[in-house]
Amino acid sequence: MNETSNSAISISITRDERIASSPTSKGNQIKWRTNDGFWLKADDFGYEGLAEAVASRMLALSNISSFATYDTCTIEEEGTEYRGCVSKDFLAPGEQLITIHRLYETHGRDINGEFQRKSGKDRLCSLVETVTSWTDLPDFGPWLGKLLEFDAFILNEDRHTANIAVILKPDMTFGLMPVFDNGAAFMSDSSRDYPLHLSIFRLLNKVRSRPIVTHFDKQLEAVNDAIGLSLKFNRNFTKDICNCKLQTQEELNRVATIIEIQQRRYSHLFE
Repeated sequence: MNETSNSAISISITRDERIASSPTSKGNQIKWRTNDGFWLKADDFGYEGLAEAVASRMLALSNISSFATYDTCTIEEEGTEYRGCVSKDFLAPGEQLITIHRLYETHGRDINGEFQRKSGKDRLCSLVETVTSWTDLPDFGPWLGKLLEFDAFILNEDRHTANIAVILKPDMTFGLMPVFDNGAAFMSDSSRDYPLHLSIFRLLNKVRSRPIVTHFDKQLEAVNDAIGLSLKFNRNFTKDICNCKLQTQEELNRVATIIEIQQRRYSHLFE
């Protein structure tokens, strides 16, 4: 990795290190994996790299102990430059990331079908009980509860069941995954769903949660009823947490304003 003149991280990469475009709920995102174990993701529809970096800085001040750390960067691939983010691969040799969607498929179960005609609480209880029985991870429920609380705070729209996972170890036991993939947070889709020139308060009504229900407050009610709320931060956030060299001032202001709004809305997280 190299530093540019404005102290932002700049990474040169080859086409051979590119991974097939990774589908998200909003489109296909270009990703790379370097030979020395770093993952790179290009911004696709706005400022996903900024969202990842700010989310990981917030997690460092929370009672969530395991998470992927992201930094914004420029990525140069054989003459083409992208803006994006970089993180260290958190999997140890021989470990595999098994998504909840894949886990259900492996057991011949259709998670979407099982969610039908159930309340948010019942969906979450069923999910936790089922995954816990398959993985023997008694802390899966509390871990998932904190994850969904954090998603509500950062307005992460992309926490579908292929974006929640457990780690399969070489000895065939399971472990909890670090929190990762928060690029759809903070209304980062500025090219389509959340244009920067529109009012945040007007756009807040468009944001939708996943995977239990589509409204963050109702999803938090389900978490409270099924698991209990337990996320905490050890201090309030200032605008400094959004300080990233590659972003426009408009993007930085947008994220900082969202954080201010959410701190007032979820003030209990800082008690």
